[in-house]
Formats: sequence, C-alpha cells, structure tokens
Amino acid sequence: IYDQAIERFDQAIALDPNFPDAYYYRGSAHLILEDYVASVNDLVIAVNLVPTSFDYSIQLAHALWADERLTMAYRQFSSAQQWVTEDSQRAYIYYHRAQVSEQAFNTLDAKTDWEALLALPEEAVPADWRTFAQEHLAAIIPPTRTNTPTATPRPTHPSHPTATPPPPLPPHPFYPTAAPDH
Repeated sequence: IYDQAIERFDQAIALDPNFPDAYYYRGSAHLILEDYVASVNDLVIAVNLVPTSFDYSIQLAHALWADERLTMAYRQFSSAQQWVTEDSQRAYIYYHRAQVSEQAFNTLDAKTDWEALLALPEEAVPADWRTFAQEHLAAIIPPTRTNTPTATPRPTHPSHPTATPPPPLPPHPFYPTAAPDH
C-alpha cells in the first residue's frame, strides 16, 4: 500500500514540483518502508518549501534519527522548537530529543530534556512518557548519598591473648640456616 502511495505522490510531484504535502507524505511513506535516505531527501524538500511547519520539521527529525544521523536529528528537533504553539508539542520535542541524546551518549542533554519534560503541566505529557522520563532520569542521576549517622562496629580486643603462638619451626634439613664454610 505504501508503494502505491509513493507512486501517487510521484505523480503529484510531477504535476506540481512545489507541492509540499506530496513530499511530506512520500517522505513519510519512505520512512515507514525504512528507506531512510529517500525519506530524508523528501522531507528536506518539504521543510524547505514550508520552513515554518512544526509537523514537517518533526518528521524530518524522525527520518534523520532513523538513519542514525543523531546530531542532525537533535538539531532538527531543536529547530522545530521555534514553531511550537502548545505544551504538548514542547513535550513531544523533549521526549524524543532526550532519546536521541541518550542514543548519542550525551547524558547532559538527555538529562536537561527529561527534566524539562517533567516540569511541563501534567496534561501536556502522556502518563507513559512521564514514567519513561522518570525511569531514564533515575538511570542518569544515581541517588545521592546522605550523611546518615550509623554505628560503626568496633573490633573487640581482649585484655589478654586467647591463644599462645606456635613455636618457631626448626630449620629445614635441605636448607642450611648458616652460610657454608669455604
């Protein structure tokens, strides 16, 4: 079905090469079919035709992420922030960008996004995203030590030895204790 959709979008683009929705949906179909390069190419065109589209920018970020271009995906999610009009969109960016950061081993940026996601109003963040963020944040930030006083056991020393040490071993017959005379 996606192959057929791609053919239809090819036809639409042939009729109007400046039709951004055709590039967006064809790029999305390529993304589903895991043709990431074709997806990125189409979505770049869509974003260039409508640079103020939050949806186009986000879909391009997903295509870049799928193609494992993590730095570019992070930047594209960040770029989409300028088109945010509501907290749920902001949550979407934080949630996905934090995962890109983790995959790129950038725990500082991931931590920042997880914390920003959790700071949003509860109604803007799906419950499973909030739980996911809390779990990942806990993995990034280990619990801190507390200065809780605890009793340290002290070794007991009897006032007198409990056992007599064994006597020294006699010299071994094969190893002389004194240097031989020469």
